Amino acid sequence: MPTTDTGPRELRWMAWLNGHLHAFWQPAHADGDPASAMRVARLEAENETWEELPSGPPGASIGFVLGEQVFIEPPFSDETVNVIFDGRTERWTEIPDMPALPGRSNLFAGVIGRDTAVFNHPSGAAFDLDERRWVQIRDLYEDSTKDLGTFAAAGRGLFAYGGLQWRASEDPRLGKPINEAWMWQPPPP
Repeated sequence: MPTTDTGPRELRWMAWLNGHLHAFWQPAHADGDPASAMRVARLEAENETWEELPSGPPGASIGFVLGEQVFIEPPFSDETVNVIFDGRTERWTEIPDMPALPGRSNLFAGVIGRDTAVFNHPSGAAFDLDERRWVQIRDLYEDSTKDLGTFAAAGRGLFAYGGLQWRASEDPRLGKPINEAWMWQPPPP
């Protein structure tokens, strides 16, 4: 990785974008500090050197790669960091804030592309990259609490199966297994 900055740093993730390896990192333990901006560099394979690219916002935490773009998940704090790093242009672009959703479903669920998607939760809000808007994924069991079952992207949609369900007033250990599968499809592009 580049050695232009001093002190410890935390490698957040790496992504293959536009034919190059990109590394995303931040200075260690610098949350909230303007100097903690998300840094990115591209590996130049021909001469085995890193070229540092424009820095992103401070406070970003997790990235999801979809095609040639990296979506930066907002951190769990009062700060709002909603940006995309485009591997084709190697620039950062702000996107609208995630909407407040009712109840327990106020979660970042994933990112949807033209033909594919990436999910990290089976309910909440997912960002549609093509439409540049958030779409809600309603929880199949909105009146109860559940542990996550298994879920995966299926094209642009979300396929989910199983889990453990209980009422908020119940002990989670008394939950009943969910032996159902369901599929969510985003609005067409």
